Amino acid sequence: MSEIPEELDWVAERDKCVAFHAFKQLQSDIEKDIVIRNKFVTDAQNQNHVAFVLKPDEQDKDIFRVHRNGAGIHSVVLFKLDGERIVVQDDKNQTLATATLTIDDGGKCSLRVGGYQLTRWQFRRRVLEGLLYVF
Repeated sequence: MSEIPEELDWVAERDKCVAFHAFKQLQSDIEKDIVIRNKFVTDAQNQNHVAFVLKPDEQDKDIFRVHRNGAGIHSVVLFKLDGERIVVQDDKNQTLATATLTIDDGGKCSLRVGGYQLTRWQFRRRVLEGLLYVF
């Protein structure tokens, strides 16, 4: 849990906490997650050519997709910057999460999903764990 500062210029901190920056940081974080996940592909998954890849959209810089590929399988999670929201959908266009930005009680930029304030790693786990680990 973050330590709560005695004083904080919360307006300035909140002004820096914008969806565009969070979206680009999430994309960078997920690229790293994918590299790590691919290192842990099991021998059985490797025999089925299972691999994970992040692909930016060729026509829309505000969209990227994470793919799970393999013999007979293909699943996708789409990330989209929609104004001040980050929307995540599965390959059936079902919304997995919609995040807005806020600052937490410690003054750190965080993602708000429903009534929860999440760090970037918590958000990534919530929306990607099924794709990366549930077959």
